[in-house]
Amino acid sequence: MTQHTPGPWEWWDEGSDNPNSTQGVRTSEAEGVQSRTIALCDEEFRRIPQEERAANARLIAAAPELLEALRDLIIACNMSPGQELTVSLAIENANAAIAKAETLYPRG
Repeated sequence: MTQHTPGPWEWWDEGSDNPNSTQGVRTSEAEGVQSRTIALCDEEFRRIPQEERAANARLIAAAPELLEALRDLIIACNMSPGQELTVSLAIENANAAIAKAETLYPRG
């Protein structure tokens, strides 16, 4: 199976005051690595309200963290006492990923 583009990803909005603005998802810039576009919610999606396009972009941007949080929860629920990852840490990571999917403010 082909692997997805590594995260973290972030969502962006070229102009939240413009109902015809483009929203999208890109990789987060890392030191020496330029961001890359993952998905666009633009012209073809204009029949979808701007708020819904932005919500879609936020959910897509949170996908790598959501996947990792689910993997952590599965590991934490199957661990023996004394192993590194705790259920509370796995839940904390899951809550952070959910918050990222639900945040209202894009990256610039």
